[in-house]
Order: sequence, then C-alpha cells, then structure tokens
Amino acid sequence: DLDTIITAGLGNDKETLYTVTDNAELIALDIKNGEEKWKKTLSSISLSTPLVSGDVLIVRTLDGKLYGLLKESGVQLWIYDRGVPVLTYRGNSSSVIGGDKLVFTGFDSGKVTAVGIEHGRLLWETTAAVAKGRSDIERIVDIDGDPILVGRNLFVVTINGRVVSIDAITGKLNWARDISSFVGIGADQHNIYITDNDNNIWAFDQKNGEILWKQDKLKYRFLTAATVQGKNVMVLDFEGYLHILSTVDGELIGRKQFDSKGYLLPVMQSGENLYLYGNSGTISSIKLE
Repeated sequence: DLDTIITAGLGNDKETLYTVTDNAELIALDIKNGEEKWKKTLSSISLSTPLVSGDVLIVRTLDGKLYGLLKESGVQLWIYDRGVPVLTYRGNSSSVIGGDKLVFTGFDSGKVTAVGIEHGRLLWETTAAVAKGRSDIERIVDIDGDPILVGRNLFVVTINGRVVSIDAITGKLNWARDISSFVGIGADQHNIYITDNDNNIWAFDQKNGEILWKQDKLKYRFLTAATVQGKNVMVLDFEGYLHILSTVDGELIGRKQFDSKGYLLPVMQSGENLYLYGNSGTISSIKLE
C-alpha cells in the first residue's frame, strides 16, 4: 500500500517495478516482495509509463521534461527540457526506445525528438504538426497517442494535426498526411491503423502514406487505439465492445461485449493471447478463433 494515487506505470525490468504518484514521486519497488528500494521527487507528475534501457531509467513528466536516471539508485544522469505550450490537453504519450541508444518522444508542441539514452543530448528534432489558428484551443497540437517504431520508421500522430513517418536514424520526414487522433497508432508489417477524433478507423500504407481504407460505421463510440493480430484489427469502445475489422478492407467481421463499463486502454497482446482491461477493474483474457 503506497497510500497515494498512482498516475503512471508500471515500468519494470527483471528485478524492479517503477511508478509515479500524484505527489510527483518516482518509486522503485522490489518485484519479488514489493519493498521500496528508493524514492525520488520529480518536477511534475508523470502520465506515461517509465522505460528501462540497460542501466538507465527514462521518465517523462507532464511539464515537458525527460529524465535519465540510474535505475539502481534514482540518481539523475541527465534531463532534457522541452517545455509545454500555454494550453495543452492533460495527457502524455509514452516515449519509445530504439535499440539501446535512442529514446524518441513526442511533445505537446508537436515536436518529435531523438535523445541519446547515455548522455541525454538531442540528436535530432522534427516537427510533426504546426500550430494553426487564432485561439489557444485551435493551436493545440499535442502528441498524446503513443508513437510506434517499425524497423527504422517512427510513426507519430498529433491532435489537430497530422500523422507522419520519420526516419528514426536521421529525423528526416518520409511523408505526412492530415489526420487528428488522441489515442495513437496500431501497426503490422505493412500498414498503420489510426482511430481519428471522430472515431473513424483509417489504414495507411507505411511506405508512402497512401490511404488504403476508412471504416466510418463506429463513429462516436469513443474507440481506443487499434491493435493488430494477424489479419484482424481490434478496437474497444465505451460500451465495452470489442470490434474486429479486416486488415484488408476494414470490413467489420465481429464484435462482442466484455465489460459494460467500457474501455479506455487498447487491446494488449502476448503471443496469441489478448488481454482487455475494463473500466470496471476487470481483466479479461481471450483468444480469437
């Protein structure tokens, strides 16, 4: 019992769990018995999962900072500060680790950065979306959906902006298409799948950004990000339904209700098993047949 509210987690390696509380405290717990190993106060709370790469623990905070810490002690190795715009949505995407040398992060300014894990130096920065409009609300270009790395291509989608493909080594923009999403991206070997702000589901070719199909029959169902298994694209909704679409043409091929309180998190998978974490606090383990 940590006697506090957990806002981010759980990150882990083989020996330790890492989480952040609403007091902006980063806590390391022994994975075997739950005992506290160390605690560190950050500059702000975190809403994204801590990541481990080698001996370095990486934590993203709500005030636009990225921390690199020694995972064994919490000692700060480096900090990268990108800051935040005047007005943003309350949310953060999680960073993505490339190999064991780079960490990729999408910020509320619409910028995507690659930072060295060992030293925290900026290696490149790319603009995923440019703020437009007169009001602060119109100019929101947060990256709240988790980026996804496929090979050497990093895919990022913004609110009120675009989906972009970025060369993860050079930071060069491969292509960009206009679309807005709060929830992030699903992918297989060839395509990416995006749930937009109106809950249309889109499929884009990874190589050139060509639109392959659009499914608009699930509008306004507050869908999660897509998860792909084989030839199935899966999304969950606010009424607790799992919807299954074909990767080929987006056709709806099945659905079933599991949690009447609905879902906020996408389908999680491990091998052939799928896991659904519902708003009622129920975890379901299922398999597609």
